[in-house]
Amino acid sequence: MGLKFPAFLQKQQQLAAVAAVAALPGFSGMALRPVSCVLSKNKLVQTKRGYFSLQHPNEEYFNKESIQFKILEKAIKNYVPIYGFTEKSITESLRSLNYDTDNISTLFNFSKYGSPINSLIYFNLCEKRNLLSLDKDQLIDLNFKNETLNLKKLLQKRLEMNKPILSHYHEALALMILPSNLNHSIDELQNLTDEICYLAGDNSNDFKWYTKRFSIASIYIQSELYMLKDKSQDFEDTMSFMNYKIDEIDKLGEAYNNVEEWTLFNLISLINLIKSQSVKG
Repeated sequence: MGLKFPAFLQKQQQLAAVAAVAALPGFSGMALRPVSCVLSKNKLVQTKRGYFSLQHPNEEYFNKESIQFKILEKAIKNYVPIYGFTEKSITESLRSLNYDTDNISTLFNFSKYGSPINSLIYFNLCEKRNLLSLDKDQLIDLNFKNETLNLKKLLQKRLEMNKPILSHYHEALALMILPSNLNHSIDELQNLTDEICYLAGDNSNDFKWYTKRFSIASIYIQSELYMLKDKSQDFEDTMSFMNYKIDEIDKLGEAYNNVEEWTLFNLISLINLIKSQSVKG
């Protein structure tokens, strides 16, 4: 099990690990502000929740009644499975809604993601995360307190949401790891893992809050990469791989009594996995 550290040294190492997290490029404030994207008053909004929140104001992603929401929603559902994460998908969505197809750039001029295609990619991620929350009652039973089983069900559901667009998903991944987009990608990955842990019934109130989320993030990325190459029926091999990785969490967590080493190990692995996606497509 390794060497046990005195309590005061464990605390120092935990603080050092948090500082290391905050200092990494693209991770500014990430581990210290658990957030969630939910549907509220017909708007997808980013909400404050939980442990060590920095009390940032809610950040609106998309107004459900806006033209942009309708265009992106229809593009993801009807055209990305055919044309991929391309301007063609947005153009076809505009045409089907009887909008002028010459004004794509103008419509998304104020998007924080910088381009119509980036808006399409991150809308897809946020919308699917929101759907995961809406489906939680059908997926899990919090009265049956088995967090590991709940995590498996939630991760499986999120992976299954990629099926209609999987043949084009490498296009999105290649754009998501560009330096100009990496902050958005890491932030959204953290939002997803926070959402999944929260829905699964995670009640961590110590440093496990951080290590658990980094572990789930790493497992999700590995499972996405596995799924891109999976030829098994209904992606059975991917789901088996994901379940195996979830079962490893507790074993690995117990093996690392040095909390700083455990956290930084996960961070380095996570960053390398994100960057690797551009060459795995």
